[in-house]
Amino acid sequence: ALEARPDVDEIRDEMLGAVEACVAENSRNFSSMYQDLHAGRPTEIDALNGWIVLAAAERGIQAPTNARLADAVRARRRQSAGE
Repeated sequence: ALEARPDVDEIRDEMLGAVEACVAENSRNFSSMYQDLHAGRPTEIDALNGWIVLAAAERGIQAPTNARLADAVRARRRQSAGE
């Protein structure tokens, strides 16, 4: 069994407190991608998840979760743009 280490416990508690404070401060915020979709603007999905899919393909691997997410955002964009 791992020995209890007060310094690790203290750091963990401090980090957890910081994360909880950040969540509370930003709980009413909307991501830029959500705002873009809502306004019918292009999103950065291809530069983010689309890039991961392409980089993975170049290395002979798949990134199916990223591909599905990118496809879903593109479909939602087309829907919000009335295409």
